[in-house]
Amino acid sequence: MLKRYYVTIRKREGGMSYSRKLQIWANSIEEASKHIETELQTNPKYFGYKLISIKSVKDRIYTNCDIIDSLQEKEVENMAYFNINWNDYTETIANLAKKESWSNETYPDNKILTNYMVHTYKKLTSERNIITNREYGIFNTGLFTEFYQPIYAYHDKDGLQFLTAYELGNMNITERPPRANYFEDPSLLLFDWHYEININYKHILKDLKNIDRLPEKLKDDKNILNNYK
Repeated sequence: MLKRYYVTIRKREGGMSYSRKLQIWANSIEEASKHIETELQTNPKYFGYKLISIKSVKDRIYTNCDIIDSLQEKEVENMAYFNINWNDYTETIANLAKKESWSNETYPDNKILTNYMVHTYKKLTSERNIITNREYGIFNTGLFTEFYQPIYAYHDKDGLQFLTAYELGNMNITERPPRANYFEDPSLLLFDWHYEININYKHILKDLKNIDRLPEKLKDDKNILNNYK
């Protein structure tokens, strides 16, 4: 059940203390606290502020305070979207997406994919790149089909589906939210061969712990140094 919460945040700047009052709607104090923390980290208006207190209020309406839009009107209407257990959908996603291994000894049963979906959703939430309205919610999973078509998570009153842009178009849905952005500077993804690489050969070839990691064929190679050039 949704409740209204009254929040105090504070920051110190130039030897002075500044406080602000906020209101937010949520199902629990934990949920309200989580959304406030996200707001403090993503909204420039609140940079530097820390959460001081949060309490539930019933009838009283406080004035002179900010209403957190993410959980006021728009999100209150749509907060049920993607409130799911991703473990229940990893098999469906894995079958639709381009084939790759989503399990290992540490994370069996597609748990790597589960973690991917959880963190992708959190990142897109912080970027405000999840589209919601009264009919549906939609976001870009960052995954592709075998034909390299982006896969979108689409959630409405009938449940959750994973659709391509073509399938969304057939439903007269024109929104195409972007993938999560992890690199503001694309050059960080490219190897710049102009920079010299200085190799610590002694560390690699003389340290027994390190040399034991090398393949036997490489360790027996008389021209082993050439493999590092």
